[in-house]
Amino acid sequence: MPNKEYFEVKDSYSLSIIRSELHILITKLFRLKYKNHHTFFDRKYLNDFIEFQKLVETNVTKLSKVIDYANLMNVSTKTLNNISQSVLNVSAKTFIDDVYITQIKRLLLNSNETIKEIAYLSGFEETPNFYKYFKRHTNTTPELFRRQNT
Repeated sequence: MPNKEYFEVKDSYSLSIIRSELHILITKLFRLKYKNHHTFFDRKYLNDFIEFQKLVETNVTKLSKVIDYANLMNVSTKTLNNISQSVLNVSAKTFIDDVYITQIKRLLLNSNETIKEIAYLSGFEETPNFYKYFKRHTNTTPELFRRQNT
């Protein structure tokens, strides 16, 4: 079942597979828009976005601010937001949060660690902040998410 790839980190290639599938999806969207004589996004933004995506996937538990990624890419926060808006039609912060929540969900589903340990592994120094962040983005608690999906 292909959907399992999204929820289980099977090996060191899993994140690369997901990244590649996202790249394929974005490219297919570009093709559809191009066929209809619409420019969906500037091609240069696609490469910049892929760089941004890799940085977020690698550093999301350490860096959660747009300015941190803008500095890593040597661009302004406005430019980084333009890149994200152009490719996904969401802000850079929304994209960062989506990746962060996805990684937290993977930890909740694929490990036997306690919620407190997952909070720490996710870069939170205080468990209550982890709960607030997770609930704000998922409308559920980490425990309830884990129980409903295992």
